[in-house]
Amino acid sequence: MRHLAIRRAVLPAFFAFLSLASLGAEESRPAVPVPPFKPHLTPGEPLPDWSRLEARQEAVTRAEFDRALERLYSSGPDSLRRFLSYADVSDAEAVFYADQGKTVPRFRLRFAASKGAKKALPLSFAPSGPSPGLSAKPLDGLVVCLDPGHIGGEWAKVEERYFQVGDDAPVLEARLAILACRRAATALEAAGATVLWTKKTEEPVTRLRPDDLRQTALDLLKEGSPEQPLLLPSDLLEKKIRITAEKLFYRTEEIEARAARIAAMKPRPQLTLCVHFNAAPWGDPGHPRLVPQSRLVVFVHGQYSSDEVDYEDERYGLVAKLLEQSSSLELGVAEKVAAALEQAWHILPEEYKDWPAVRRVGTHPYLYARNLLANRAFPGPVVFVEGPYMNADDAYPRLVAGDYEGTRLIAGKEQRSLFAEYGEAIAKGVVDYVTAARGE
Repeated sequence: MRHLAIRRAVLPAFFAFLSLASLGAEESRPAVPVPPFKPHLTPGEPLPDWSRLEARQEAVTRAEFDRALERLYSSGPDSLRRFLSYADVSDAEAVFYADQGKTVPRFRLRFAASKGAKKALPLSFAPSGPSPGLSAKPLDGLVVCLDPGHIGGEWAKVEERYFQVGDDAPVLEARLAILACRRAATALEAAGATVLWTKKTEEPVTRLRPDDLRQTALDLLKEGSPEQPLLLPSDLLEKKIRITAEKLFYRTEEIEARAARIAAMKPRPQLTLCVHFNAAPWGDPGHPRLVPQSRLVVFVHGQYSSDEVDYEDERYGLVAKLLEQSSSLELGVAEKVAAALEQAWHILPEEYKDWPAVRRVGTHPYLYARNLLANRAFPGPVVFVEGPYMNADDAYPRLVAGDYEGTRLIAGKEQRSLFAEYGEAIAKGVVDYVTAARGE
């Protein structure tokens, strides 16, 4: 019994000692470091500065926020659900997070209590100077930026915006876009607008070149499987690095350099027009395939896919554009530009069958929403116009004829410069919209 009493007295103290010793060992054991949070960004994109959206607090109501997401910015229910998985939304506010676990908050947006309580944003087509009189030009006070698509010159082949038919002059989309923009600028200025340009030559706006982006390209190739690219034969690895660096150069860095240029412009553009030419697949640029007929399309910003909204920079772009409230102006101008193009050429609209990257919007059959980097990155309303197919029988002979005054006999008909018709139609669309918006 005595031994049992001793055991009863000693064992609890012994186990208590073991517990304390174990606790001490745990306390002395080094803590396992928690890896820092790594944001999920589009390859090559910097972390967005969400604080820049503070100026847009109370710019939209909850109803306007929901409507814009459903009708324009999401590509469908799956995309909408994916976007909202990174946010907490109530009637009063929306909190946006960097992760679906909602552990890293980025920005808290306060909704306006009502339309009447909304804070006005400096975005308007109203004249910047005194109200125009009856004799004033229709675009007096309007500042328009022209963005001729692509780079051109020595980079045209790298961009895959180059082909040549036999001994004809080579076709470079950037060169064609500059010619069309010159005509648009003349017509817009004649109507009273101030016209600014992102570029006027076949040189890049960005100071970077593909060679400057090789390490970034390699880092991208190593994402998800760091060792895999290094197992490739050296010539194949070099080719992949070169192609990736080139795409970063002309698809990303060039567009973002233009966006920075627009943001720094004085006076600030109230509208940016991205001017491009479309094409059907032409195959070998040395022996391109021509198609019988062009199609036309005009893009406004929207239609984010489920995969796109998984990237934080894409979600930031969506929220920034939504709060900018530029969509109604974009759509209004795009409708008028589309109507003017149809009146000029009577070309059929582009048809996208089962392609989730686009969605029909507005009333004109030329109009689609699409999440293009230029539309997303450029500040203010942006309308992205695709001219006739460069490799279509109804456009190609007129394109290689160049720009000229009057008419020329082309394909058996006296025809004006296609560039003149394109630029004038763009300007007419802007004039028609602004005239209606100003109630003139």
